[in-house]
Amino acid sequence: MEIRFSDRCPSQRGEFTFNGLNSQEHDLVDSIVNWEKPNRFSNLISCVNGRSLLLRNPSTPISTTEQHMNGIYDGLQVIGTGGNLFAASNGCREMPRQLEIYPVDPTNHARDLNQTIEMHSIDEEGNLRYWSRFYAPLHGMDSKEAEKRKAMTQRLKLYLQNYADGCQPFCIPELAAEGYYPDKLDLQSQPLYFQVYRVPLIDRVPNQFMNVAIKEGIEKGFFMLTKFSFTTGLVEKVLHDIGLVYMDGHLGNMSFLNTGKSSSLFITDLGSIQDISQEKYPDRYKGFDIYTYMVSFSNLISSFVEFLAKYEDLSKNSEKAVNSLFNIPFLVAMSAFWSGYFKSEAISRNGRFSFNEAITASKKEALSLIKAFETLEAQKFIEFFEQFIKTDQK
Repeated sequence: MEIRFSDRCPSQRGEFTFNGLNSQEHDLVDSIVNWEKPNRFSNLISCVNGRSLLLRNPSTPISTTEQHMNGIYDGLQVIGTGGNLFAASNGCREMPRQLEIYPVDPTNHARDLNQTIEMHSIDEEGNLRYWSRFYAPLHGMDSKEAEKRKAMTQRLKLYLQNYADGCQPFCIPELAAEGYYPDKLDLQSQPLYFQVYRVPLIDRVPNQFMNVAIKEGIEKGFFMLTKFSFTTGLVEKVLHDIGLVYMDGHLGNMSFLNTGKSSSLFITDLGSIQDISQEKYPDRYKGFDIYTYMVSFSNLISSFVEFLAKYEDLSKNSEKAVNSLFNIPFLVAMSAFWSGYFKSEAISRNGRFSFNEAITASKKEALSLIKAFETLEAQKFIEFFEQFIKTDQK
């Protein structure tokens, strides 16, 4: 697929407020920020999202997985300078032969972006509330979003300093530069912002799974998802234990780092993370985190089965066999997730166990939670989870 910056767009002028880029990085970012012949660097584009670009860092060699786990990154994520709405859609889909990147449009596109800007909270009565932001620029980022993303990145960076190199439960982006567009204003006449982060040059989990499943076989793809799910359970528990919930913990915000001997997650879009330390219903927030993850995982498996149907005649198989293609991987992966989530408790009760034993250890909990997930709406699920956690802790 050919990815190019649109030639039919006027230039845009940005100003840096913080710049920790080296000269090569600055030349690349400055060209994109100001839309000054950015196609000079189109060969460095690795991925395009709705309002961000992932590019190979021209000043560093390609990093190994071990280096990624130690915070040595080989990519740059540029947020709020442009994007493409097609790249923000979900599921397994065929990509176009050409994809254009468009610059920031400050006019309000909240209606067009309704699904991607949906927000959630739990009110004083314990009810889950949904709403969308009143204002959303196209391919851009307002000052409040930028500040929240930066603040949570710094908070998690300080937390991870408690761990030795290579032992962190998860990895996060590193802020490298920030600035604003004086001529691109929101509805309060405040300038839109852009940020640059150093990140690993790796796919997000849906693409990681697809690559493994296609190149190495479906069985290995599902095994990779199971190991990832176990690690995700660990990470979710770490966040919850320090009073944080992801709130947007879908698979498109995560990358799986696995060396064979150890594993970790790279997590992004940190501006969605919320502090629940003072909330009245913290366990319901945690339940919504889990629910979001289960929905995202379920959607990936479902879209993969649909993807297979385009290329393989699944009609030759019984309905039971086709359903098993979804149900068995989902059960195994969710069992692994709960083993990861309850790992510390399981270790203290049973001693050290293998990965296969970890899957078995939480199969009962997984079956109970999967049944709740499949039969209950989100509100009832978070109430069920609240009671489930209290029962488990007794």
